[in-house]
Amino acid sequence: MLPSVVMQGGPRPAEVWESSPLAAKADPDAVTCALGSLTGYFVHLSLLPPPLNLPRIREFQRVQGEYALAWLRERLG
Repeated sequence: MLPSVVMQGGPRPAEVWESSPLAAKADPDAVTCALGSLTGYFVHLSLLPPPLNLPRIREFQRVQGEYALAWLRERLG
């Protein structure tokens, strides 16, 4: 959940990912596809009404979606 790292003041998702040994073995297109799915997930959820017991969750998901989208744009050039 690298978008959560940056939204809490950590490094950019790309920095964390690229420093991981997993990145060297991963298919770049598969990573981009998974990131696109994650981005869509966060954005979709952020547009739903909040559940009664978690009134701020949609804002949290919106911000995660923004950071995920920024990383996706970076990957796509």
